Amino acid sequence: MWKVTLLVCSGLMFIFWFITEITVSPVYNLILQYFEEEAALPIITQWAINARPYMVIMPVLWLVVSILLYVKLQSYAKPDRNERVTAHLAITLGIGFVMLGFFALAIVLALLKVSAITA
Repeated sequence: MWKVTLLVCSGLMFIFWFITEITVSPVYNLILQYFEEEAALPIITQWAINARPYMVIMPVLWLVVSILLYVKLQSYAKPDRNERVTAHLAITLGIGFVMLGFFALAIVLALLKVSAITA
């Protein structure tokens, strides 16, 4: 079961990355490419847009961490292994929700800024 949990953690990180990519794409496509006026975007939105190309590393890096943890945990006793797998799952969810919250905040701030300019 712990092997499946490590696989699920890698899948969750990919899902979090995919959702964050979906949330930032409208800001990049609609606001930066097709907006007529020059809008100074909020700093968090600029960070999110600049971090887009590098965020693809996150699910790949998490897969590598999961594989290394899988190899290391094979020699552990069951209680120790369960503790580490649970910690890995908690860290996966924590990082994923922080990523999602940051990128969602970036899109909300950008849309508020653009709506304030056009109003």
